[in-house]
Formats: sequence, C-alpha cells, structure tokens
Amino acid sequence: MGYTQHMIEVRETDEYRRWFEGLRDRSARFRIGARIRRVSLGNYGDIKPFGDKSTRRRDIERAQELARGL
Repeated sequence: MGYTQHMIEVRETDEYRRWFEGLRDRSARFRIGARIRRVSLGNYGDIKPFGDKSTRRRDIERAQELARGL
C-alpha cells in the first residue's frame, strides 16, 4: 500500500501579510513560515485543539470572508 502526499495551495492575504510582517520575534516568524511550508507539502504535523471557543463563530465567518476574496 503506497502513501501519496498531496500539495496544498497556500495563498497569502493582505491581512496575513501585515500581521506576519508586524511580528518582531524573528524566531516566531521562522517557525510560522516553516509550519506553513510543511502544510503546503501536506504535512500537518501534530495538530491539537487549543483555547476556548468563545470567538469560534466570528473566526469562521472571518476566514470565510477572507477565502471569498482569494
């Protein structure tokens, strides 16, 4: 049985770019960039749920809005 890895198309929004460029912690920028590159190659790593869900609905709506603009 073979394992097929799929490429994921990652698109950068202006909002993300502004946030990322505003990060002052170079180590954090490197780790985030590396994680995004791994995801683009289909490697999601060790994904765990975290945090509370108080903003989930708003976050999902914002993500959908951003996706429509791509």
